[in-house]
Amino acid sequence: MDVYQAYVKDGGTWKAFWPPEATYGWHAGNFNTTSNGLTTVQRKDFSNDANNYSTRTALPAGRGFNSGTGNKDYAWWLGGVDSSFTSTSTIYRTELANDSTTASNRGNLNVNRDSAGACGNPRQGYIAGGLFSGTGSDQIEKITFSSDTSSTNAATFGTARAFISAVNSDTSGYWSGGFTNVNPTWWTTQITKIVFATDTSSNISGTMSVSRDSVGSVESRTNGYRDWE
Repeated sequence: MDVYQAYVKDGGTWKAFWPPEATYGWHAGNFNTTSNGLTTVQRKDFSNDANNYSTRTALPAGRGFNSGTGNKDYAWWLGGVDSSFTSTSTIYRTELANDSTTASNRGNLNVNRDSAGACGNPRQGYIAGGLFSGTGSDQIEKITFSSDTSSTNAATFGTARAFISAVNSDTSGYWSGGFTNVNPTWWTTQITKIVFATDTSSNISGTMSVSRDSVGSVESRTNGYRDWE
């Protein structure tokens, strides 16, 4: 399971999910110049780079700054802000084999959350950091996909961070950078790791080369990558 997240320049965010064996990638929500919290779910065909994204279905309500995670069967869209820029706790789910059907409302996160980072494995997803009604969060929440109507607090960062990016391997998730809102280091190079089997989190010794936030991230089978403006 892989997650791809790309931040666009107008201040909104696309969140796209794709399993590594899949022939498609999906993304949902965003902002544009005329509407806040779009409901659109779009799909990219990896076999043809010349094709545009196709619109497949919709979220139950508009979302921006939301997060995405999933497995080979479903994509989960977590939190985000609504059309009035208010943080939400909603958990929406898209069935990938039937992606023309409107995403279902599965339940809620423990807190309202936007501008967070999400990752996971085939059995569970994690959303961490972000803004909780305008205040930075250090919580890492876990959603067990087989019972996806609620989440549990799995671990913490230790320091609240928002606008972070996430990548994962088969066994661990990694959250990088972000905006800390702690003077004098507003932005951080910190990388936080969680071990999926134990829900144990730690700040690893390795760091990013430059402090950054609001970036995109993607991973291969062996490495994670981040981009920034």
